Amino acid sequence: MLTTTVSSKMLSSMAKSEGFYFEETLTGFKWLGNAATELKKKGYDPFFAYEEAIGFMIGDVVMDKDGISALATFGELLVQLEKRNISVKDYLEELYQNYGYFLTDNSYFICHSQPTMDEIFDKIRYGENPTKPSDSDYPYSYQLSYPTTLAGYKVTYVRDLTIGYDTSRPDKKPTLPVSESSHMITFGLENGGTEPKIKYYFELSGTDREKVKMELKEIVKRATNVLLEPEKYGLGYRK
Repeated sequence: MLTTTVSSKMLSSMAKSEGFYFEETLTGFKWLGNAATELKKKGYDPFFAYEEAIGFMIGDVVMDKDGISALATFGELLVQLEKRNISVKDYLEELYQNYGYFLTDNSYFICHSQPTMDEIFDKIRYGENPTKPSDSDYPYSYQLSYPTTLAGYKVTYVRDLTIGYDTSRPDKKPTLPVSESSHMITFGLENGGTEPKIKYYFELSGTDREKVKMELKEIVKRATNVLLEPEKYGLGYRK
C-alpha cells in the first residue's frame, strides 16, 4: 500500500501491525501510480494507494485516482458492515482503537517573497548564524543545525528533500526524489507527530482522541512559531 509524504501515517501504522509492505512517495498521483507500477514489476500486488487530498487507487486496473472503483469498494464495505450491524463510523472507531487516533492540522502561511522563504528554510537547516564547514568534502553549503526539539518534544529524524538529507537512512540519503527548486522538510517527533504559501502538515497519533487533539493544537502553535517565526518575517496566516 502507498501514500504520499503529506498524508496520514495511519496506513504506515497498519502496515507495521498487519505485515503488508508500505511505501511513501512525493505528492501527486503521478508518483503513486508510477511507484505502484514499479512495485508490480518487482512482484508486489499494489492494491491500495491514497492521498490526503481525497484520491484513492483501488487495485491495478487504473494506476491513478479513480472514484468509480473507490465507490464500488466502499459499497462492498457497507454490505459487510450491514452484516455486522455496525455503521461506517463504528468501523472507523474500531480502526482507531486498533491502530491509534491519527489527527492532522494542515494549513499554510502566505509569503510573497522567495528570498524571505529561502531565508526561513535556511535558518531551519543551518541555524540563526550559519557556519562554513571545516571539511572541504562536506556536502552542504553550511554546517547543518536542525532543531533538536520542537514544542517540547525531541526530534527523532529529519528528512530534507531540498538538499538530499535523511537521518532515517544509514547513508543519510533520502530514497525520495530531491529537488533544489522547492523547500520540503519533514520532522519526526518522539511522540509520533510530523512536520510554500509555506504549507505545513502536522499529524499526531495516540490512544486518547481528546488528548491527541489538545496536544496537536499546542504543537502546531509552538512549532510554527519556532520554525517559521511568522511575526518576524511578516507571514500572512490562512486557516
